[in-house]
Amino acid sequence: RDRRSHYFAGRTAAWMLAQAAGLSQSVHTDTLGAPYLESVNGRQPITITHSGAWAMAAMAGNHVFGMDYEVGLPGRAHLRRRVCGDGEIASHDLRDPETETRAYALGCIWTMKEALFKAYGVGLVAELKDVEVGPVAPDGTVCVRALQPLHPTIPHPLPRGLYCAVRPFEGHPLAVVGCAPGHSA
Repeated sequence: RDRRSHYFAGRTAAWMLAQAAGLSQSVHTDTLGAPYLESVNGRQPITITHSGAWAMAAMAGNHVFGMDYEVGLPGRAHLRRRVCGDGEIASHDLRDPETETRAYALGCIWTMKEALFKAYGVGLVAELKDVEVGPVAPDGTVCVRALQPLHPTIPHPLPRGLYCAVRPFEGHPLAVVGCAPGHSA
């Protein structure tokens, strides 16, 4: 699938979300590129992800929330040096040769980092290596920390109330990051 069809599918998912929530069915983007819907109460931030045959959109009111989904990571182990720091490569056992387990672990790290940036309404504004993703617990939760300030809209250090989790969805990693109001700074 090409990028245009993924973009269109993501916007369609957002439109369907807007319709279900009774909001303006126009998807807008702010100056940082973060998508939102318009309501009588103002902007309603949304998060959109698309990969493979899937496109998803979600919103969480005034909560910090982001998600990312990634299909097709097998065969892309060469990206691990761009996405992961040395500590992550060691702790997640991402050495060669690539295996299905290692490809999934790379996907968990990648999607978690992208979900974090989406949660704060920014794109890839920092090096992915500047975020460290710990091992995935049996319940899917993950400890994530910023190794240095990432962007003015992302608190440093990351808030203690930040919920980070990644679970398989149709065999591929789906990551979510969220924080209730009052716990996001």
